[in-house]
Amino acid sequence: MRPGCSQDPSMWLMKDDGDMLKLKLSVLVLFVAAAAFVSGCGESPPETFPVEGTITVDGQPLNMIRVEFIHETEGAQFAASTDDQGRFVLVSSDGTSPGVIAGKYKVVLRDETVMQVKFSGRDNEEVDVSQGAEPRIDDVYTNVMRTPLQIEITREDKNVAFDVKPHAK
Repeated sequence: MRPGCSQDPSMWLMKDDGDMLKLKLSVLVLFVAAAAFVSGCGESPPETFPVEGTITVDGQPLNMIRVEFIHETEGAQFAASTDDQGRFVLVSSDGTSPGVIAGKYKVVLRDETVMQVKFSGRDNEEVDVSQGAEPRIDDVYTNVMRTPLQIEITREDKNVAFDVKPHAK
């Protein structure tokens, strides 16, 4: 009898050589991948909670302030612009989801009335297109790493208010 052969013919199909082991592993990997895919399809997006608020300087409402909530662990961003009374209502940064997910956030503010864009001109000199306008809020609020504004949003939080420092002249 040859090595690896059995006298029982039913055992020929059970022979476990390298090719059969690869086939069994391939089927197992395929099964695990399919199970992961199917279970992932049933997940619903995280629950969001409506959040609105106001931005003021020395108690006075500020219009045209971009308010960005940046989730500290997920990185998700929710944003809005303030109206004439300094009010805002947050939505996802792509505008598709109202409200925010629960968690801790850094809050970044940007003054939309001041175009703080610089670009290189013809001779590679820096050109300021802000036309001399001054921002109305302190620069510390414009940087996610430096902003002192932090908040934790829970199911109960619906309305938030920030009274910020004016721009230092």
